[in-house]
Amino acid sequence: MSRPYIIIYTSMSVDGRIGVLGERVVLSRRCDLERLHYFRSIVDAVMVGANTVLNDNPLLTPRYVERKPSKKMYRIVVDSDLKTPVNARVYDISHGPSIVVTSIDSCFEKKSVFRERGVEVVEVPRLPGSRLVDLARALDRIHSLHSDIQKILVEGGGYLIASLLKQRLVDEIYLVVTPKILGRGVCFVRDGILDNSVDLELVSLNLCSCGEEVVLNYKLKYYPP
Repeated sequence: MSRPYIIIYTSMSVDGRIGVLGERVVLSRRCDLERLHYFRSIVDAVMVGANTVLNDNPLLTPRYVERKPSKKMYRIVVDSDLKTPVNARVYDISHGPSIVVTSIDSCFEKKSVFRERGVEVVEVPRLPGSRLVDLARALDRIHSLHSDIQKILVEGGGYLIASLLKQRLVDEIYLVVTPKILGRGVCFVRDGILDNSVDLELVSLNLCSCGEEVVLNYKLKYYPP
């Protein structure tokens, strides 16, 4: 089974929060946004979870930086229950192709509406005994349908990040610690999903040029199960 290279990029508060459910929380400084959009410009696709779409309604296209006009920019939403609205900005295919990953048992009628709007629907089963979709199978399917998707940037949220880590699908993490304490909200990795701890190898630690953010880069260390 083949899959694209998966990079997680996220900004979090000092107390490990990446946002507050149902609220739009801005953690990033301008330099962090520029860094994020640079990563968007060099990958083949950006992936987010359903709650990120519901909370932020992002377009997920690169700004602040130039991107080769001939290079496609795929946007991928993992939405196992199809709770995101079909008119969300990320599904506007005038900005590039959009893919929604969902479960086989999600709403048939809504899948039809997505397809009518030009959004590609990738259906996969859920993991046994879980509400989580089989992301390994989804990534394999995406890779087989789109050979130009070699590298995917995952921007959240905590549920999707935890799901990818649980299924041992993450290759690299960029974690930006911002000078803010939220005191509540969604953790970088959602509680209650991981079965075991995950070992990381620190590649680099840098102070951002703004002098206020710390950028950590990790590689994942996977051992045979």
